[in-house]
Amino acid sequence: MLALLAACGGGDSGGKSNSPPTVPPGVQEVTIGGRISYQRVPFSAGTGRGLDYTTMVELPVRGAVVELVSASTQAVLRSTLTDLTGNYAFTAPASADVFIRAKAQATDPVGGGAPGSWDIRVRDNTSGNALYVLDGSVFNTGTTDQVRNLLAASGWGGGFAGTYTGPRSAAPFAILDTLYAATRFVLEQGNASEDFPAMDAFWSPSNRPTSTWNPGIGQIVTTSYLGSAIGSAPAGLYILGADGVDTDEYDAHVVAHEFQHYLEDRLARSDSPGGEHGLGEKLDLRLAFSEGFANAFSAMVLADPSYRDSFGAAQASDFGFSVESDAATNAGWFSEASVQSIAWDLYDAANEGGDAVATGFAPMYEVFKTDLVDTRALTSIFPFVVALKARPGIPAAAVDALVASQDIVAVTMDEFASTETNDGGGLDDVLPVYAALVLNGPQARLCTNTSAGKDNKIGNRRFVTFSVPTQRPITIRVQTVPDGANPPADPDLVLFRSGLGFFDVADSSAASLETYEQTVPAGDYIAEIYEFDHIQPVDESNPRPRTCMTITING
Repeated sequence: MLALLAACGGGDSGGKSNSPPTVPPGVQEVTIGGRISYQRVPFSAGTGRGLDYTTMVELPVRGAVVELVSASTQAVLRSTLTDLTGNYAFTAPASADVFIRAKAQATDPVGGGAPGSWDIRVRDNTSGNALYVLDGSVFNTGTTDQVRNLLAASGWGGGFAGTYTGPRSAAPFAILDTLYAATRFVLEQGNASEDFPAMDAFWSPSNRPTSTWNPGIGQIVTTSYLGSAIGSAPAGLYILGADGVDTDEYDAHVVAHEFQHYLEDRLARSDSPGGEHGLGEKLDLRLAFSEGFANAFSAMVLADPSYRDSFGAAQASDFGFSVESDAATNAGWFSEASVQSIAWDLYDAANEGGDAVATGFAPMYEVFKTDLVDTRALTSIFPFVVALKARPGIPAAAVDALVASQDIVAVTMDEFASTETNDGGGLDDVLPVYAALVLNGPQARLCTNTSAGKDNKIGNRRFVTFSVPTQRPITIRVQTVPDGANPPADPDLVLFRSGLGFFDVADSSAASLETYEQTVPAGDYIAEIYEFDHIQPVDESNPRPRTCMTITING
């Protein structure tokens, strides 16, 4: 009998050895082999119609840990990995009562000759973060070779508009396979020697969209990547699974998108503030780049530019778009749609109108792993394009044409966007992207607003650059300009050290003034300035209007 069990919690790393233990002389052995597979539910042919359970397909579970387990002692007798067709095989003691266990874990084979390393695990955040496994029925190994296959079934009760009536055994393995595909893509097209930090994905049928965060009971807000632990919830990828509400285990683009955020966090750098975002919105430059590139990355991994995300009753609805489309509403450096279009057209070999370049993934990945980690600016389309054009063999003029087609100044671009002219369609408080200040020099006056929305849109935050020639105490003062019509504002600032990313923060609740006083090392810095009510309005329907501040930096 097949069953989906949550077991082996707490940092399990089985499957790292393909060598069976020594068998005493005279003990006969047999070979046990077979195929591990899972049912994947594809999207309907027509967009907007969600998943089609009537056309489920059986796919191999690739690169996953398979164990031979003693039925009496639960001891692991043998361990190996499935190949790319889902097949496995190991020798086993004869005439032993055992069962086959497939783990929702993909790891690199020790001694397999592959230079890279990885360890991906799918866990149940509502069951103590236990690892998902699929156990076969108990059998006796006998004295002849045997074939033992395992199928992780979807648990669907039949029909297009049915319901789940059995264990959703396939879900963790569908997630695992997408993450494994993303890993293989990076190894094959980015860096064959990449050593991936261990990655945990957390899925449960109880995981649902909520306004509060409590993964232990399935409240995860949305599918997202968590870069560091929050309370008892460890870092990792949290995936929706609530039937009839929003499930993402079969939404491969969504899962691969979050894998790119894992890459940013663990192997590269991202300064994105995160938060809600949409294709037509005018976003913070860091968020637009992070989300747009993640959309394009998912299309690269899956060789499919059509991004789809299912939801609703029977998962019969979906939201979707094509990263191939060059037509971006509100195109520009603040648009994730513009970023995804640029990234996809850089990657794909099919050149259409305005796209005369195909760099492949490797140069882009090199930029992520090196240039963006060390960029003096914040991570955005600007340092990405500048660094990419500087790579050997990259046709800079063709890249410029592609970037310019999205209403971004390209030929004269630098990482600080000093020549950028796109102000989001006449919005205030957008340009310059970075304002330059001099230590002990004149003050700057900058304003923020919520014209494009709150929290993470353009105009919510302003950026100031300055340099400190030697280690010394500095004082940054952000003083709001009284407007007479509103209560005192609450200015705040985040400090970045160029080439290193986040450095420090000052976010007191004092009215009208924020002061940062610390001894800092020599270097170039960026101060992110904002009015707190433009990030988290006290009254969502009536956020504070445009607020101006003066900034001085002395030391």
